[in-house]
Amino acid sequence: MVRRRIYFSFDYQNDLHRVKHVKCMPCVDARSAAGFYNLSEWTSYLRQGDHCIVKQIDENLKNTLATVVCIGSHTAENRFVHYEIEESMKRNNAIFGIQVHHLEDENGRLSMPGNPPFVLQTNGYKSYKFVDHEWLQKLIAESLRHLV
Repeated sequence: MVRRRIYFSFDYQNDLHRVKHVKCMPCVDARSAAGFYNLSEWTSYLRQGDHCIVKQIDENLKNTLATVVCIGSHTAENRFVHYEIEESMKRNNAIFGIQVHHLEDENGRLSMPGNPPFVLQTNGYKSYKFVDHEWLQKLIAESLRHLV
């Protein structure tokens, strides 16, 4: 099975647990999702300043083929998500959004739907509602076919 390096962009503070549901697919190398592995690392990067977060994003976008923007209730306002999309565009990644508000967080709560980030909308990238891993796998494969 061919593994693909996919970058998952999302609002870390609000949607980390929801995105964990999404990114656990066997055919996708998603270990670098947003470049942060746990809350303590994220908090550490935040304390060091935006430059540290941007450096981590840049590092984790290397060698990616696609960027999946996981859209929760606050994703559209997240400046790092906008940066991740813009950098993904520069790398010619396949890019699309998926809504994750209907997935449970660590406390079993759902959230309100959010708008796709402006940069996603204005550049013509599509957004979908997350269905399941098989569906996402097909969507990623289809998006990558358009890159060739």
